[in-house]
Amino acid sequence: MAINVTNVDNVTDDATLALRFATSVATAVVGGTTYLFVVGAADHGVSVFSVASSGTLANVDNITDDATLELLGARGVTTAVVGGVTYLFVTGNIDDGVSVFSVAADGTLTNVDNVTDAGVLELDGAFGVTTTAIGATTYLFVTGIDDDGVSVFSVAADGSLTNVDNVTDDATLELDFTEAVTTALVGGTTYLFVTGTLDDGVSVFSVAANGALTNVDNVTDDATLELFGAFGVTTAAIGGTTYLFATGAGDDGVSVFSVAANGALTNRDNVTDAGALTLDNAARVMTAAISGTTHLFVAGVLDDGVSVFSVAADGSLTNVDNVADDATLELDGAIDVATAVIGATTYLFVAGLDDDGVSVFSLFEETETLPPLPPLGDVLWQHSNGTVAIATGDLGSASTFSEVAGTGDFDQDGDGDILWRHVDGPGWRVLTWELENRQFSNSHHIEFASTGWRIDGTGDFDGDGDADILWRHRDGDVVTWEMEDNEYVVNHNVEFAAATWRIDGTGDFDGDGDDDVLWRHRDGAVVTWEMEDNDYVINHNIGFASTNWEIDGTGDFDDDGDADILWRHRDGDVVTWEMENGAYVVNHNIAVAATTRHIQGTWDFDSDGDTDILWRHDDGSVETWDMEGGAPAQIENFGVVSNAWQIRGTGEFDLV
Repeated sequence: MAINVTNVDNVTDDATLALRFATSVATAVVGGTTYLFVVGAADHGVSVFSVASSGTLANVDNITDDATLELLGARGVTTAVVGGVTYLFVTGNIDDGVSVFSVAADGTLTNVDNVTDAGVLELDGAFGVTTTAIGATTYLFVTGIDDDGVSVFSVAADGSLTNVDNVTDDATLELDFTEAVTTALVGGTTYLFVTGTLDDGVSVFSVAANGALTNVDNVTDDATLELFGAFGVTTAAIGGTTYLFATGAGDDGVSVFSVAANGALTNRDNVTDAGALTLDNAARVMTAAISGTTHLFVAGVLDDGVSVFSVAADGSLTNVDNVADDATLELDGAIDVATAVIGATTYLFVAGLDDDGVSVFSLFEETETLPPLPPLGDVLWQHSNGTVAIATGDLGSASTFSEVAGTGDFDQDGDGDILWRHVDGPGWRVLTWELENRQFSNSHHIEFASTGWRIDGTGDFDGDGDADILWRHRDGDVVTWEMEDNEYVVNHNVEFAAATWRIDGTGDFDGDGDDDVLWRHRDGAVVTWEMEDNDYVINHNIGFASTNWEIDGTGDFDDDGDADILWRHRDGDVVTWEMENGAYVVNHNIAVAATTRHIQGTWDFDSDGDTDILWRHDDGSVETWDMEGGAPAQIENFGVVSNAWQIRGTGEFDLV
């Protein structure tokens, strides 16, 4: 499918900005705001812009070289979050070094360290730069085009750098005029990929836990590959396979390789400049997922533009759009690309070194008209192309790196909001989509969390009217994030639970106004944790059920003010456990449903005070069981919905 690439802003150099010979771009989210960092090689500095939800840029800071900094001939730029602080790393090609800056919530930069070439370092002609986290340590990789090598540094919590390894070119490696670097985690091993422009190739290194590099593969240009003048490099994981994309500036093209678990490269596709493509002097590359499909963006310096390709599961490329410079755009000498997701929109940023500026584009996939959804405004749907919708219309689109982690009214406005967990380097970026009057209103960046944590539920655990977020660490710790007005307030260390227990739901089981936590032991035991003011009060032993039974939801099915527990047996039996004051009262045998039908959620769909049950059949049909007094009073069928649509949650999304 085609990609709609729409220009939304353009900024050119002036007396204040540092965009002359704009050569590199990078983005980062700091304190809920997305920032764009643009390096100007001839201005020997970097300009910082905040990016609005519309994609427009506002300059917030500019830094140029001085006697302390290493920004003379500024070239490469990247970011990393270390110890909760976002750091910016900028290489100086003429200064033969790298400068490190902390990035404040308002986007302003503070220099915290500077390293220049000396001794064993490979920073002569410092150029490409990237970061990755391995375990608890963040590493910085810097190429030196005149040293024909790469230096590795560990990054401390204060941003200071410590050199841990250095590799220089030899007869085996492809590091002559090292230009670009990137990393990827493949089969549990972190790999570093480095292009050598004058070697016309790519070298691959495994990165040890201490940052040490070991060469595992080298690929050089031949009659098939597009690696002559190897320049840009990036990676993407698609369907369980990691792919490497490398450009050849002299070949005016791009080559695609699959990366094996041992780091070995296998060529999968090659594309050279022709027709409408803008790959003449192909430079830097970037990938982004749009509507569920991975896309590759390639800057062409001499074609003054960007070519966009969709990437298939086998790594093959299909050109879907091309954008060339005009009187409005800043794409003359297009050399670098970066992307960012803000709210429901993916944005592309392109540096034009001969235009001394940057252009911003919104990106979305032009899809077929989606079929109507059942008139159930309380159900959240997501299409396989990434579109998120309720019955009243589309809310937006999300990348394949994002997943719905829950729903709840996080700002106490009466409209349900959507909680997202987005893969962001070594951890999760947590954000909410604020909904208002059945429409997407705003995106709120909440906080970062390491991958050791998972979101296990949402609920109003302190009774203040704002839904909070329930977390569980792999070691058993349980924490809540207290929320207010769609913002993170504070975390509460709730308690510890052994790995033999799992969280199976939340609800106000004792009717005190604070949601509680429902637990199930692997042996079948059921327990609730009574919560008050986001803290654990006491646990209640509810009962025991055979492991042939699964908890499929919670809700007040009898309108008595206490949440009850919904069970499903593997043979199809449906039962509720009536709860009162936090204790089990009696079970109600509801009905038997075919095992081809699956409980998808619970909600009071008819607003009568009794929570109802949402079902989906294997054939896609949707129905609700309207509950009254703890028993189904009516079954409502809503027809068949394509299985390309999946139910992601329930909530008061249609409040007007």
